[in-house]
Amino acid sequence: MRTFFVLWAATLLGGCASISNLQMADTLGRGNFQVGVEPGVLAAGSTNVNAAPSSTNPVWLPHIDVSARFGVSEGVDVGLRAGLSFLEFQSKFLFTKPGDPKLAVSLAPTIGGLVFGSGGTGAGVVGLLNIGVPVLIGIKTAGGSEFVIGPRLQNLVLLAGTGGGTVYGLGAGGSLGFAWRISDNFGIMPEASAIVPVLGASAFASQFQSSSALNAGVVILQFKLGLLIGRFRPLNGDVKQATPPRPMPVVANPPLVPSEPPPPPPPGP
Repeated sequence: MRTFFVLWAATLLGGCASISNLQMADTLGRGNFQVGVEPGVLAAGSTNVNAAPSSTNPVWLPHIDVSARFGVSEGVDVGLRAGLSFLEFQSKFLFTKPGDPKLAVSLAPTIGGLVFGSGGTGAGVVGLLNIGVPVLIGIKTAGGSEFVIGPRLQNLVLLAGTGGGTVYGLGAGGSLGFAWRISDNFGIMPEASAIVPVLGASAFASQFQSSSALNAGVVILQFKLGLLIGRFRPLNGDVKQATPPRPMPVVANPPLVPSEPPPPPPPGP
C-alpha cells in the first residue's frame, strides 16, 4: 500500500510546484515592474532513522523558473511564474505602511497547476492544483534590503481520471532569505525553503490511504538564487522634489513715471 507522502515528494520533485518566494515582503509600488530569474535545486528526504539510506540522502534536482511582477497599487502586486513550476499566478497584499523603513508584512498567495491529459477510465493523475499561502515578514536594513521570513501553508490537489477521485495534501513550512538591493533596478536574493507534508486525504482508486507524513519524517527542501531585475519601490531619499522657481518680486503701488511735455513746434519762416 503506497502512502500519500510518497506521492507528495514525487510530485514536487517532478517539477510540479515551487515552495519558494524570492521576493521582498514590501510591494513594488504603483506602476513598478520587476522580472525574476530563479535558478536553484529541489530535493526530498526522510528524517526517520529507520528509513533506507537512499531516503536520508536525497538526490538534488535542478529547478529553475522565471517570474514577472507588477505593482497595481502601493499595497498590491500581481505576477506570473513559469518554468519547472509550470504556470503560477502570484499576488501580494501589504499590511504595513508602504515604504516603511523598518518592517514590511504581507500575504502573498499563489495558485498554479497543470493538466496532464484527458483522463479516461484509469486512475492516473491528469491534473495538479498547487496553492501556496505564505506570510512574508521583511526586516529592512540600510539601503532598502530585507531579511525575509516566510512561514507558509502549501496545498496540493491531484486530480485523477474517471472514477479515480482526488488526492489532497497539506504541507507546513517556511523560507528564509535576504533580498539584497544592489541598485534601484537590480538585486539578488538567496533563499532556503522547507516543507513537511502534515496531512493527506485520499480517494485515489483505493491506492492511497489517509496518512500523516509526520510519522514518515519526510521533508522537501529547496534552495534558490533570485536575480531581481526592474524597479524597486523608491526609498525616502530617492524621490527628489523639484525646486520651485523663485517668484518675481511684487512692488506695491509702483511710482508713476512723469510724462515729458511735447517738444515745441518748429519756428516759422
